[in-house]
Amino acid sequence: MAGNKKALIRYITIDKCLRDSNRRWTLNDLITACSEAMYHYEGVDKRVSKRTIQMDLQHMRSEEPGYNAPIVVSKKKFYSYEDPTFSIMDTPLTEQDSQQLTEVVDILKQYRDFTYFQGVNGLVQQLENEILTLGHSDPSSVIPAIENTQNEVEDINKQSPLLLNEQRLSALDWKLRERGSYIFPPIYTQNEIKLITEHIDKYLYENSTNNSSSLIHSLFQKIPELSPLIFNKNLTTILNAVDIDLFVMKAAVVDTLSLGDQRANNWREDITINVKNSTPIAGYTDWRECDGYYNVRPPAKLLKHGLVIRIHLEETIEENGALRILPGSHKKKLIEDEVYSPPINRFPAIAEVSSGGLHLMKPLLVHSTSYNEMGNSAKVIHIALNSLNLPRGLDWAEKHEIGMERSYH
Repeated sequence: MAGNKKALIRYITIDKCLRDSNRRWTLNDLITACSEAMYHYEGVDKRVSKRTIQMDLQHMRSEEPGYNAPIVVSKKKFYSYEDPTFSIMDTPLTEQDSQQLTEVVDILKQYRDFTYFQGVNGLVQQLENEILTLGHSDPSSVIPAIENTQNEVEDINKQSPLLLNEQRLSALDWKLRERGSYIFPPIYTQNEIKLITEHIDKYLYENSTNNSSSLIHSLFQKIPELSPLIFNKNLTTILNAVDIDLFVMKAAVVDTLSLGDQRANNWREDITINVKNSTPIAGYTDWRECDGYYNVRPPAKLLKHGLVIRIHLEETIEENGALRILPGSHKKKLIEDEVYSPPINRFPAIAEVSSGGLHLMKPLLVHSTSYNEMGNSAKVIHIALNSLNLPRGLDWAEKHEIGMERSYH
């Protein structure tokens, strides 16, 4: 792709020329067209050099980092596309392009609360979604929201399928590594969300709950019917792309209404795990006995191999309890004071997620919960995963394998 604005103007101009099959284009014709475009768009009143256009053609032909354009030369002088339907405007974005564009979107989001910016917030969200799906050209890479193994789910709402192509997976890898957070648009149909919610509401109705922010602990042990609904093909494919050895080691349903009351402005990391037994082992500290299990802080190595996913059953925005995160904070070794009281010059990002959307983040990412000003319930399925085994003498309090064969321990 283009490394700067002027190069992009030339590439687009050359592309426009070569798509015009009614004319035969010589190198001199392309030089003239690009020179006129540079004057029109940049006010540069200087003829583009022959060497520059030759390098542009070579770059456009290249697969990486160019466009893999099928440029051919006939009679040693006329340039054209071998495929008359080709255009660089239809080629997928590179990983670098996606990274740069997502950084621009992140900057724009910082202005979301300014009065003059209110009218374009929706456009920013749309731009973010478009960046992730631009360049999708292989129909086989479309992963639709599918029926679960019990054929219980039907996409009656005809929701657009999730485009899970290399572009999106590349952005996922980079954002998790560099920013510690990534948000997917809906990976579930509205009918799937309805079925998941019905199972949860039925359990809550039949079982008394306390005032804990976690409405249901050990989710898959208490409602095993949720497993095939939650781990549909979309989610399984995403998790396999992150780490094929991941398994669930903690799952709960939480409510942003109660979380907002308890944890508003309370910055934290997800630094503990649940185990069955209390066994003194080097590196495992801050033991705390809970209801039927032990909560303990493991070594940093185990946490770095972890992943947290949050499945939003209702749309979650800042006004009803969306997470606030400090991008990149997972890469730093922070002392407790730095976690609980982040620098005042750090501006948190708001992790707003659509109904059926998915938020992935690293456990060591510093985050807090926004206060739920709207006062309405917004349930979130919070799942912690890891890919490392515990040392001998310790067992996970709950362990759920991901895949066709699932089991509980």
